[in-house]
Amino acid sequence: MAAVAEGVRVMFRAGAKQVILPTAEDVLGVGRRSLRQGAVLTRIEQAALVEKNLRFIPGETVVTSAHLQGSAKMGSNPANSVVSPELRVWGCANVWVMDSSVFPTSIGANPMQSVYTLAKVFADRWEQAGR
Repeated sequence: MAAVAEGVRVMFRAGAKQVILPTAEDVLGVGRRSLRQGAVLTRIEQAALVEKNLRFIPGETVVTSAHLQGSAKMGSNPANSVVSPELRVWGCANVWVMDSSVFPTSIGANPMQSVYTLAKVFADRWEQAGR
């Protein structure tokens, strides 16, 4: 519950206007919602209610794992991307990203093999450069 609440806080601090949790549980104390609708949070303060009320009741809360894709996308220009084609964060001398967040958008499938390939290509280039 604490981790979910902290995730909610992080999203609001990053600029989210609303956060939707995949649960039918009454985490906000306003009555149950449908699982399809989820719990819609509109204020960072509601994270405390989530931490207090979320119980992960089977069939009422969806627990998933996802590979975030497209959140630090790669591109040729810092105006529309986070990392360069070399996987270096624009404006940061020694920060690289090599996971599925560099994809321009979700590929709609498990990106495991693509992530392994990115890491391998990066590691090979890193080694060749004598880093």
